[in-house]
Amino acid sequence: MKKFFLLIVFMFYSLSAFAFYQDLTMGDRIKLAEAYYLVGTNYNQIKKNSGNSYISMAYKIYPELDPKSISSDTSSLPENIDPEKIIADIREEETTRVMISYRFKRMVRAFLAKDMKSTMLFFDSAVYVSAEKKYYQNSEIESSVSASIKNAPFSLMEPENLYNLDAITIVKAPLSFQKIYPKSYILKVTSNVNFGSAIPFWTQEQSFYYRSVNEKFLIFGIGDIDNTEVIAEYAKSEGLNQDIKAQLLEAMDAFLQKNPDKVSSYLADTIRIIPMETSISKAEAKLSFEGFFEQLNVDGSLKAQDIVTSQGIEVDHADVLYLDLPQGTREAKLTIKDEYKDILPFWSSYTKYYFFPVQGVWKIIAIS
Repeated sequence: MKKFFLLIVFMFYSLSAFAFYQDLTMGDRIKLAEAYYLVGTNYNQIKKNSGNSYISMAYKIYPELDPKSISSDTSSLPENIDPEKIIADIREEETTRVMISYRFKRMVRAFLAKDMKSTMLFFDSAVYVSAEKKYYQNSEIESSVSASIKNAPFSLMEPENLYNLDAITIVKAPLSFQKIYPKSYILKVTSNVNFGSAIPFWTQEQSFYYRSVNEKFLIFGIGDIDNTEVIAEYAKSEGLNQDIKAQLLEAMDAFLQKNPDKVSSYLADTIRIIPMETSISKAEAKLSFEGFFEQLNVDGSLKAQDIVTSQGIEVDHADVLYLDLPQGTREAKLTIKDEYKDILPFWSSYTKYYFFPVQGVWKIIAIS
């Protein structure tokens, strides 16, 4: 009886979970579907139609369920299902949905105020637009949409005028997305206004794909995305970009610590100095650093993160044809704060660092 009661409690909470059963083996899905069906029929015997939601869930879990083949034993759940964990996960899911809904409404309010800088704070650094089948940088969307809505009559509009906010649905993204971004969700909403002539990707039924970035949920996709390959490829590229940023920051820290050996370790054997149309060896670069460090007036407490601007380091594919660099080279653009430009003139003059993998490690092969 106790196990049967636990099963009912478990089902009560799990009805609100999104496809929690998708990760189960087919055998466990069948067992779970049968358990739902039995509890549903039991409830219907006590009170008419009171168990229909359980029976409906049974067929969602396993559409080919055959009631005639079901045993009457409801004493156990599949071994890999922990009711307490499921309940905790559901509570976390509900909190996440509330958070995403709140951020979406704040984003809409900023949009209606034509404050695109604030609007774009709710978007990832790059966003995949399904209708265009391509990624756009955050800044590209900002400038494009700003121009499109410049004369739009938003002054009297509230968020609920723009969207049917009472009908927002938020679900976990399919497993194919979860493999790329483990905490990803889809917000679906209906627009009350047609801006299709001004904003090309505007449709009545809209989907926004969110992922967790530093404990904030940001929009990384717009529209119904039916192909995750491009998302996976971008995520892989983004991961490489993060590695390159980390490499450059580490090299900068070594520079600030006046450590020529360590700085040189981030360089390829030969480095092109593009503005001077010349190349130097790693050994020559090390000698240059040693001379420069004698004049460098900084102490060891200053860190690279302290001197870069809020934009930090921007990494993208290098223009390899124009610069005559190897295919696959990445460009890391560095911008330091104004107050450090006189102290660190090297990083004011040389702001672009070109990385290429050497024996599996990203190294600086050129600077400009």
